[in-house]
Amino acid sequence: MQNGRLISLFRHGVRFGTRGRLSGMRSLVLALGTLFICLSAVAAIIAIDAAQTTVSRSATMRPVDGTGSDASTYYEFAGFDSIDGRPVTVIMIAPDQGPASVLPPGLSQWPAPGHAAVSAELARLLTGRYEGRFGPVDSVLTAGGTETTTELRVYLRPSAEHSPQDVGMSPIAGFGGPGAAESGYGAGFLYAAPLYMVLMLIAVGVALPGAAAVVIAVLTVSSSARRRGAVLTSLGATRGESALIGSGESAVPIAAGVALGAIVTAAGGVFGLRLEQFHSFYPASQFRQNWGALVLALLGAGLLAGLVAVAAREVGRRYRSRELVVAGEGIPLARAAIAPPVILVVIWTTANSQSSQYRTLAFVVGCTVFALLLPSLVAVVLHGIGSLLGSAGTRYGSPAALVGGRGLQRYPGRTARVSAGIGLTVILLGMAQLFASMLGGTYYVSEQALEEYGTSQVTARSDPAAPGVAAFIAAESDPAVAVWTLDRYSGNDFLPSQLVMTCDAAQALDLTCGDQVQTTQPGDALRRLIDEAATEDVEIVISDELPPSPSDQSDTVLTLISRDGGDLDVDHLNKDAYEFIPGGLQLASPYAGSMATGTVQQAWKGWTTLIAALATCVIVIAISGMLLRDASDTNQQLLPITAATGASAWLTPLALIRTTIPVVAASLLGTLGYWMLPMGITPSASLSEYLAYFQPSPTFAMLAIALPSAISVLFALSTAAAQRRDLRSRQLHE
Repeated sequence: MQNGRLISLFRHGVRFGTRGRLSGMRSLVLALGTLFICLSAVAAIIAIDAAQTTVSRSATMRPVDGTGSDASTYYEFAGFDSIDGRPVTVIMIAPDQGPASVLPPGLSQWPAPGHAAVSAELARLLTGRYEGRFGPVDSVLTAGGTETTTELRVYLRPSAEHSPQDVGMSPIAGFGGPGAAESGYGAGFLYAAPLYMVLMLIAVGVALPGAAAVVIAVLTVSSSARRRGAVLTSLGATRGESALIGSGESAVPIAAGVALGAIVTAAGGVFGLRLEQFHSFYPASQFRQNWGALVLALLGAGLLAGLVAVAAREVGRRYRSRELVVAGEGIPLARAAIAPPVILVVIWTTANSQSSQYRTLAFVVGCTVFALLLPSLVAVVLHGIGSLLGSAGTRYGSPAALVGGRGLQRYPGRTARVSAGIGLTVILLGMAQLFASMLGGTYYVSEQALEEYGTSQVTARSDPAAPGVAAFIAAESDPAVAVWTLDRYSGNDFLPSQLVMTCDAAQALDLTCGDQVQTTQPGDALRRLIDEAATEDVEIVISDELPPSPSDQSDTVLTLISRDGGDLDVDHLNKDAYEFIPGGLQLASPYAGSMATGTVQQAWKGWTTLIAALATCVIVIAISGMLLRDASDTNQQLLPITAATGASAWLTPLALIRTTIPVVAASLLGTLGYWMLPMGITPSASLSEYLAYFQPSPTFAMLAIALPSAISVLFALSTAAAQRRDLRSRQLHE
């Protein structure tokens, strides 16, 4: 009997959830919020699995040192090349004991001498100008042969004319397991986003907006629903019974959200997840391998959404949802006036501090203070707009402007507290995007230098006596001249660096070939060579005996300098280098290392922008529903007057005034704070290589304004149309 009564209460809740003027909006927001909670749980499972897979694969791919009888394979890390700005892990391998030699993970057979084996992602890119970059490709690595599914990796085997010992390869006993080297990480591991950052982004950008949408949806109830709740309470409904009815009201939308999450997850199990612009790929096989954890995550997320909905309903039942957003009628001018000085102080403090930690702390504190002041700013703006609209409505006889304007003017605090949630969302998600875009000053200095100088100089660390180096330099002597930089040291002390070049190279750098070389007024190319040396004291050595023979205590850097000062074709040079030199040279602009980091960071920045935009949409839809509740109640009260006069056209502008204006005002102010607060730590002319900088996203800023505006307009028009239908229905019945 007791069970039947509980089921009956739950069924009543389900019926109540489908009734009322705002039931459709409420169900939509509940379903979207639940979907976001489900997607956050699925994304967390995927992120953890991807991170663990990267670590485990990297561990199995690191070489194990071997000598004597233990050695079975020759191995040498050649460096990082670049394809489309993305880093490529380049490794040389060769067998030592014939068939008994251990192959790297992902390979089933050795490449032929002079040939290569590449990852699947790299094979996809080796077309057009990159075709043949690493020579003939014999095979493609399997999934276990890369640290991540999108890693660009190539294994090169020296040609038959070069023995492994000649090209400096070291013997190893195998790959992975005890004794694996602590180094030997590839680009997939080194450039992967830290797991804690990914989980924080999921929590802030997906789970939190989803939970907020569920809470707002539960609090967005019509006046009839509020009266029904009051009646149930007066009839003696207990807290448990009220919670059971509330769970029934939210059950169908929450189940729909879980179902949508399951459909998205199932689609991933069929098609995988690939976003080319973000260099992200999670294969369908990985989805299927983790199906048990994913199902549990979906069920747990649905249960969490239900608990959040029941808790929010209990809060609304106790305090009434209107009271959650009511503010005094006074205009908070004093608090609003603090916001502009806060922005100026943050900009000045961050711009003049030389400590990255202090700059970041000042920025976070400033954002927090601005977020707390945002409702007051929105209230002042809405009060001003309401005054103008009210005056215009009185002067020109516009009911919509008069009623809507007076509503904004009389209750700006109540509307501001609701609509300011959009601005707070923009600031919170904007901060996530800014921290995701944070790069060191070295990147921006390199970006400026690359824009100014292009690829007129390219460099690579190399042994001057390595096989093929001299032949390569001779082959490329038409477009470029070669200069060797020897950074010498003795113990812990640096000796003056040396720039060693032929007479031909010296003449290309506007130097004479005499005994005394003058460098008092070096040209741009020579100035850059001197600046990039390890010491301020630089000796210029002109000698036709190249390459030089450096001592054991020196590092050598090869620089190719364009004869005419124009850009060198780096891709063509690197392709030729792989033909002449085992393992190639990985030539690049002196600034390319930092630029590769920036390319990977841009993909991470793109992810945060996409997630922030989607989360903003969910919050805007939820808050628009709450604002529409007030507009709907107002319009409902005025329907008898509208029916008596026969004029209903003003219902649409009234809905727009009560909904769109607050949403647009809040999103504009939130975006303004997002754009202005980091102005002191954005890249500028005065860059420091030792500080970190933020880069606001114009795309996110535009979306943060355009999406709320479009959604609020759409919902306002929909509500006005529904009320006109109610009006026509009332007139027909009369």
